[in-house]
Amino acid sequence: MDSLPKQVLPETQISEIHMPEAHSEALREVSVGATIQAQAEPYSAPETPNEPISNPVTDWGYLPVLTLVASVGISLMAAADTAGRLNKSWAPLIFWEGLLILFAPIALRLFLPAPARRERIGLLVVVGVGLFLVKMMHSPTFYTFTDELIHWRTATNIFDQQHLFGGNPLLPVSSYYPGLEISTEAIAKLTGLSIFDAGTIIVFMARIVLVLALYLTFEHISRSARIASLGVLIYMTNNNFVFFSAQFAYESLAFPLAASILFIAVSRVYSPAKDRLGLNFLLLLSLAALLITHHLTSYVLVAFLIVWMVIVFALPYIKVLINALLVRVHMLTRIPLMSDIQAWFDAPRETQLPTTTPILMLVASLGWTISAASLTVAYLAQPLVNGITDFAKMLNGAGTARELFHDFTGLSAPAWERAVGFDAIGLILLTIPIGLWIILRTRRSGSLMLTMVLAAIAYPAVQVLRLNPSAWEIASRLSEFLFIAVALVIAIGLVGLGNSRLMVGFSTFCVSMMLLGGLTAGWPFWARLPGPYLVAADTRSLDDGESYKAAQWVGKYIPPESKLGSDRINRLLMGTYGKQSILTNISGQGNVAFVFMSLSLGISERSFIYNAGLRYLVIDYRLTTGLPVIGIYFERGEPDTYVHRTPLQPQVFAKFEGDSNAARFFDSGNIVIYDIGAMTVEPPQ
Repeated sequence: MDSLPKQVLPETQISEIHMPEAHSEALREVSVGATIQAQAEPYSAPETPNEPISNPVTDWGYLPVLTLVASVGISLMAAADTAGRLNKSWAPLIFWEGLLILFAPIALRLFLPAPARRERIGLLVVVGVGLFLVKMMHSPTFYTFTDELIHWRTATNIFDQQHLFGGNPLLPVSSYYPGLEISTEAIAKLTGLSIFDAGTIIVFMARIVLVLALYLTFEHISRSARIASLGVLIYMTNNNFVFFSAQFAYESLAFPLAASILFIAVSRVYSPAKDRLGLNFLLLLSLAALLITHHLTSYVLVAFLIVWMVIVFALPYIKVLINALLVRVHMLTRIPLMSDIQAWFDAPRETQLPTTTPILMLVASLGWTISAASLTVAYLAQPLVNGITDFAKMLNGAGTARELFHDFTGLSAPAWERAVGFDAIGLILLTIPIGLWIILRTRRSGSLMLTMVLAAIAYPAVQVLRLNPSAWEIASRLSEFLFIAVALVIAIGLVGLGNSRLMVGFSTFCVSMMLLGGLTAGWPFWARLPGPYLVAADTRSLDDGESYKAAQWVGKYIPPESKLGSDRINRLLMGTYGKQSILTNISGQGNVAFVFMSLSLGISERSFIYNAGLRYLVIDYRLTTGLPVIGIYFERGEPDTYVHRTPLQPQVFAKFEGDSNAARFFDSGNIVIYDIGAMTVEPPQ
């Protein structure tokens, strides 16, 4: 007990104490009522009470039973995917039932104070893997998500060209962040697996790393296995976790790497000097891997670490400012000074300052961006500027607001899904203040905790951006980062409300609603299950045999890297299976929608074709059968972007049929390919 700080914990404190056993190297919790507050003390992993440390069977608790229950939920969701492919109306019902069967029983168990630490970790892995399988069962044999095909192109470039940084017209910046593709290629070459199989293994292992890294980070901060496990569980309810973060894309690997770096950084702060050598080695390896994997993830992590570092140095001044403000309020209103706030600032804090990691991250990120990936600046700046500008116009009444839970064809999600989505947002906004109040009352202090608090407070403000068609993606991307802090704050708040059956049941209901609401708000209702073809609907347009066969034909009979123009969906397949050089606005070659959507081939259209060196055009007549579900047929910037009122007219495509310089040499019924090389021989007159 000599290693424990000499302090008295208040009776109102709601946390957990960890005390060393006399005859065991392991630690376990002996009270649900308090936690060690001196965060500068060397860290020891907690165990929960009433579980015999020496009995590994009882330590696993209900893990085997709940794993079996989770498998039932996964089986139901697999059946829902099959039903969706057959266009059965009852498919969504069993999908949601399976999701709840997977998630809710484990959530209920984790909210109880009894489970041991190892059971909690095991249950988190089960639910994390189960939610990963939701995406895998959606597209189990080939990629059907837009970002996946883009990164598959980068991976095949590396495989075919045997060097890095080859051009990718679908997303040029991805070539400068090949961490995911390098890892995939290594596994594919060592095992003989396909890129799809190797990539699935990489993302699957990254999901497990993310779950464990977040748990260990939360455990360091909260000193509680229970709060840590609940924090990770709540994080899984964010709107990107189930589908977006499980796809073959660079963020799916980068985010687990960032979580690992955060864990290492926190461990360095709370570890004695003799234990930091190994942590430093791991930090350098993880940092190098992150820098070459994803730009935005590394930038957000740098920002978080810098804020943490600034708060460490500014905390004494913040304390003076807060105290002065309280005194001023007391003088004006005669309201008693809030002793909780004063006591919070007086609680013990870190002794090792987190300065090395933020500075190293900042220098390394800037160095990689400037030296190898300068294209990133323009790539990230353009949507950021557009989003903020359009959002400002919307506030001034000049822009168009985004209608939540609706696609761009006018269809809306079922009423109950809309209700659950709004309820989930309300629960998050309700539980964040509860968590902040519990943090204040229990004096869970420290600069890192304050950084988490600030990030949690920023989360609601960012969500307002979802109301704008251009700015919603900014909110979506930032939300999964900020939700780390939100999850920890909510977990502390829900645990702080008590352990009665009523509160455990209420908390389980809350997080289950957050999962359902996060999925309904963060992933379109038409994209959660496979189904019939939809116009310009990404995965629902990609999961189609005719488009894949046309792209495979192109890859066999058209020379690779030929200049080709097409719509948003077919260009992905022509650029991957077809191995063509796709003309895109994002690669700086111009917006080919101008050629496709005009009623005639005039001098402007022919000049565009000539200057771009465009050789082939792929036309999908299915685009004339409906409005684009995602708001665009080709690219942002096309006429009537996000505000299409009528489908494309067949005449806009028929204009090529009567042109002598356009030779049709492929026709599958819906998809027609023209050779327009004759238009590039001489400039139009």
